[in-house]
Amino acid sequence: MKKILLIDDGGLPLPSVDGGAVETLANMYLEMNEELERFEFDVYSSHSKTLKKYENKFKFSHYFYINDKNIVFKFKKYIKAFLRIVFNMDINPEFVNEVIKKTKKNNYDFILIENAPNLVHACYKRFGDKIILHMHNNYLNNSVRNCKRTLKECKKIYTVSDFIKRQIDTIEENDKTKVLFNGVDLKKFNIETGKEKRNIYRKKYNILKESIVFLFSGRVCDDKGVKELILAFNNACKQCNDIKLLVVGSSFSSVKKKDKYIKDLIKISNLNKNNIIFTGYIDYDEMPNIYGMADVLILPSKIDDACPMTILEAMAMGLPIIASKCGGIPEEVGKENSILLDRKNLTENIESAMKELLENKKLIKDMSIESFKRSQKFCKEEYLNNFFKEMSNL
Repeated sequence: MKKILLIDDGGLPLPSVDGGAVETLANMYLEMNEELERFEFDVYSSHSKTLKKYENKFKFSHYFYINDKNIVFKFKKYIKAFLRIVFNMDINPEFVNEVIKKTKKNNYDFILIENAPNLVHACYKRFGDKIILHMHNNYLNNSVRNCKRTLKECKKIYTVSDFIKRQIDTIEENDKTKVLFNGVDLKKFNIETGKEKRNIYRKKYNILKESIVFLFSGRVCDDKGVKELILAFNNACKQCNDIKLLVVGSSFSSVKKKDKYIKDLIKISNLNKNNIIFTGYIDYDEMPNIYGMADVLILPSKIDDACPMTILEAMAMGLPIIASKCGGIPEEVGKENSILLDRKNLTENIESAMKELLENKKLIKDMSIESFKRSQKFCKEEYLNNFFKEMSNL
């Protein structure tokens, strides 16, 4: 049985008790590995108080946690970040230093790094030519410091979209990089699941059965175009008041505190405060019910999203997609189930897309069917089969 050291970027814990798309996908293969008994994992991630209930759940995964809440750790982390940014010093992140300290034996067949190319060099020096990098974001391209060194030190790189692969190819064309598309749990996210509690959740949020509900789900920040979305929605309300906008998420994962950006959004929303609902962070297990009470997903990103899980989950729930035409999003959706937005004049384009659907309710139904059909191409089983096949053949 091959032994794998799994390292994430230290931002959120594994298992994914505090959310996170990268962590959710890692959870999928760790749970499947318990059934297949294919590999033995040593998993290093940040700590969370909510992890206790998972301590004895896994037989083939052993979890080790870095106390990143410790004052000493935080001090070292910020000092090193300061030196890297201000003085351009080539210093390892504190998280990977702590991992290396704790892994005294180099008895791993390979090192799987989730979405953190900045950890590659330290791991390469410690473990040698065993580095597998799994990229979920555009963090490795020809504008990234030491990008050629990072590419050279990786044995293999897997990306979640062709878009990310093309970005890595800007460093230099190579035969190390391969696309493994994300997968969604179609038993958890599906149209029938959505129907079960649709009316219950609409009642919970004071939404009428006949209202059209637009949904945003993700990090509530400027990069995601939430301000532009709310401005567009305010304009759409002038012509159709029987609509709702659900803004699901927080500034970062399970953080409950509202930052300045969210507070400003709430002020902008006061114009239609009865039509715009901020839910805050929603636990991942509850998300099928949230998708289930919505009619359309809107993801107006201002950055190049690689392959948003939100879109795959929403399609599985039968939601039409309004999203920015950028990054890997066009690879996820099809012409029949989506309206893709030009990021220039984003607010106006969002408003136009909303009105197109509000004026043609049949189009919403037709796109819903097409979304569900397309989601079947991104099933969890396909993703996991490809992942385990690749890992076994290394």
